[in-house]
Amino acid sequence: MTDIQETKERVHENIKEIFDTSSFMTFSQTFLYFIESWKKYFVFSGRANRTMFWSVVFFNCFFAILVGVIVGRYGAGVYAICCVLPVWAVAVRRLHDIGHTGLWMLAPMAFMGVSLYFARTDDDFFTALSSSLFLVSLVILLSSLCLKSDKENKYGTRIK
Repeated sequence: MTDIQETKERVHENIKEIFDTSSFMTFSQTFLYFIESWKKYFVFSGRANRTMFWSVVFFNCFFAILVGVIVGRYGAGVYAICCVLPVWAVAVRRLHDIGHTGLWMLAPMAFMGVSLYFARTDDDFFTALSSSLFLVSLVILLSSLCLKSDKENKYGTRIK
């Protein structure tokens, strides 16, 4: 009987944590995270929480689409190139937040480069293999960016 009661209590605590309105961010707070990412253009040290990372991704996609509609696809391309370093930096800080090194960001890029090389050599097998490895490593990377933060790790204390 006690196992059922303990499980019930844990479920209720998890439900309270999910629907706790004090943890929801306002639009202006998430936009401030976006602005902060541009201020920390070359800062790869420290930590970034999930809200910070995903708000940066959201606003960069939004502004790239907006620039693409107003200026055209070349303007959106220029904006996307300008966004590479701030997004890369906040992703590295996000990996630090879950206790991993920022070098994890290199795995998908390496597989993409290998895939492009084999695509130019018309080697279908290795192109397909490296493309598959690229997709798998990208999914692993994105899913790890969704993990919950550690309270403390070697990269510092958690950002609230």
